[in-house]
Amino acid sequence: MLDNGKYKNFDDLINNLDAIRNKNYLTHGIHPYPAKFIPQIPSCAIETYSTKSDIILDPFCGSGTALLEGLIRSRKAIGIDVNPIATLISKVKTNLLTKNENAELLSTMRVFLGAIEDIDQDAKRTNYIEDASDIPNFKNRDHWFQKNVQKELAYIRKIIESKSINPNVNQFLRLCFSSIIVKVSNQDSETRWKATDKKIPSGFTLKAFYNAVAENFKRMKELNSILPQEHYDVDVHNKPIEELGHVTKPLFVDLVITSPPYLNSFDYYLYHKLRMFWLGYDHKTVQKQELGSRYRHCDKGESVDSFKQSMSLIMEMLYKTLKTEGKCVLIVGDSIYKGELIDMGKLYREIAQPCGFRLIEHKTFSQRKYSRSFTPNMKQRHKSSHIIVFER
Repeated sequence: MLDNGKYKNFDDLINNLDAIRNKNYLTHGIHPYPAKFIPQIPSCAIETYSTKSDIILDPFCGSGTALLEGLIRSRKAIGIDVNPIATLISKVKTNLLTKNENAELLSTMRVFLGAIEDIDQDAKRTNYIEDASDIPNFKNRDHWFQKNVQKELAYIRKIIESKSINPNVNQFLRLCFSSIIVKVSNQDSETRWKATDKKIPSGFTLKAFYNAVAENFKRMKELNSILPQEHYDVDVHNKPIEELGHVTKPLFVDLVITSPPYLNSFDYYLYHKLRMFWLGYDHKTVQKQELGSRYRHCDKGESVDSFKQSMSLIMEMLYKTLKTEGKCVLIVGDSIYKGELIDMGKLYREIAQPCGFRLIEHKTFSQRKYSRSFTPNMKQRHKSSHIIVFER
């Protein structure tokens, strides 16, 4: 069920955060992704600071939360992210399939249903997926995946590549494939890089994929049923933020809305690393280019000043791409760096205002108080989340 996010303003939204239950409506829950902001926040920003057919930009689009909220409100949405898993999710969750593509998808699903029935009849029957040459070779493969899981994942990937000729269907199936990889691996959880013995039985991986396709197929149909007649294709780019100038042009965007990098925050590449191995992406490129990551600020020792310098250049680019009086909405949480609490709201004001941005409003609320609705994996330390609105 759609939560339209009909809040009067950000104060109204913040006062009702703990009452929000529906955070994965439509295609928002199509694929796991750590540290997502809830869709009600970008929806409130879009309703408040833009009108129909306006151009909105999320320069760190992640799993496409703001892009989907723009799509269902008849905005022209553009997203950019360096992480190929992020842009795969963003593309699929905002890209409707045609009737012919749906038919092709259903045909491919029948292939997997037959394979599942074979294994159900004989749990030991896995010879038809014994071709080891179809299993990607990467470091510690057997540490992260059981042998039977490797075979079934290889089989799924082979069928996707051979049966789905249409690029939209292929993309949809690759996303469903990606969505189950951590679940069937030995990785402890979506946000814990530790191996654990899950004792996954034969056939489980095939069933997980089939169920992911079936569930996401329903999500896409629901999205299609509620979309307004006047809507626009979403434009998603897998590029580093430094290439923003290739995606937009000066005085082009009406509203920027994004959850920008937090200092010393998630290593997104790490928690998607196993997915990248199976989908053929280079995790090392993403690792090097992720801003604000623990890899850069803990492992490589980059300073707060280094982060501020990088983000200053990016805020300058965002300033240039916005139209006069265009708004830039940042949703960001506090960080811990070398044991010290970093007020990211204050830090981003220090970064943005010298670029020419004028502060319109700054709302702060406790991550602890609203941890269930906003940051379920929060450390036991008093942190705040910030909604900051700037104007060009």
